[in-house]
Amino acid sequence: MFEFLFLSLGIFVTSIFWWTHAPVPFEVPKVIFFQWFVRVLVLIFGVSFFLRKKIWKVNRKLLAPILIFAVWATITAIFGHDVAKSFAGNFYRDDGLVTFYTLIGFAILVSFIWQEKFKVIVSSTFFVSSTLLSLLALGEIAAHKFGLGFAATFGNPVFLAGYLAVSIPFTFYLFKSTGRKIYLIGLLTQWVTIILIGAISAILTLVIFAILYLCVIASFAKQSRSIKFVFISLLSLVFLSIVFFWGRSYIIENSKSLVAEGRVRIFQNIVRGGVKSPILGYGWANVDYAFEAGGWPMKFNNDVYVDKAHAEILEVFATTGIPGLVIYITFIIFLIKALISKFMKSKNKLWNFTLLSIVILYLFHSQTNVISIMEEIVFWLVVGITLFVNQ
Repeated sequence: MFEFLFLSLGIFVTSIFWWTHAPVPFEVPKVIFFQWFVRVLVLIFGVSFFLRKKIWKVNRKLLAPILIFAVWATITAIFGHDVAKSFAGNFYRDDGLVTFYTLIGFAILVSFIWQEKFKVIVSSTFFVSSTLLSLLALGEIAAHKFGLGFAATFGNPVFLAGYLAVSIPFTFYLFKSTGRKIYLIGLLTQWVTIILIGAISAILTLVIFAILYLCVIASFAKQSRSIKFVFISLLSLVFLSIVFFWGRSYIIENSKSLVAEGRVRIFQNIVRGGVKSPILGYGWANVDYAFEAGGWPMKFNNDVYVDKAHAEILEVFATTGIPGLVIYITFIIFLIKALISKFMKSKNKLWNFTLLSIVILYLFHSQTNVISIMEEIVFWLVVGITLFVNQ
């Protein structure tokens, strides 16, 4: 119990942590705090493992592609364009391999600590975190201070909106399982905050969550559709949503003139750059090299700096090549299959729906924008819970 309470406390503190005197006061301090928190958690894990001699079983079929991908990402980083940056990460994000290893280690530790009775604790952690952040953001919006450099403790409105949208299933789970009005108030507060922030990708994420609930829970309860048909329909919906989102972006940003930092140019350059190095890519956190290698539609003397692909799958392709992309997609497929299996076999459909919906929301939102470390923590927490195997 102590280990998981400490883990939940660490997640909460990370979500509200920032350091005003740091060169990058919001995202980077969160990452650094999370790294040190996990290191302390490793020490606690070590003591607990040897004192209690707990039998530890994990889903090896899911763990294998995670570890293989980490190894491949390390190899491509060593042979990449900037080894130091691959391990340390970009200046504004600290998103290097050290952080990636930390996220994987975090998931593995969760699989060791996790017990079914912790569902309410972890959900409450995100409920308190997201509600507090929503209230802070609403206060800034009311005071006309919300925007880049503010956004509660995130500094970037898109980061905050993404975190609130992807973590909202936890609050929804508490409301549906207890019926308490406080959770409904928290749920509405998150929805209102996301809508007022105006991040289209986060708003679409909310829409997808609503459709997920109506399609999966309602249809399963009525036994009116096969589960395969439901998930094929949902994947099609996600695809169509992405097409709509980027189609709208293209019309607005590129209909009159070329926008140097527009999504179309970013994607074109990164794809063209990635094709030039299809096996090893450019190395972890080296999307900027792929962008520069693209040169579409022409070389600019003073070009914009792009350090993220704004789409996770595209970033994996550009940094780890086609082999890395195949391994990553394999991991995602195994993860979704494991979650579907748990959903089908478990009597607690609502909780397993919560986990599955978080993964789907994350996969959608991470293809539409740059995401924060907190959004990644939500995803890897679910990975850790999925790695857990009942004795």
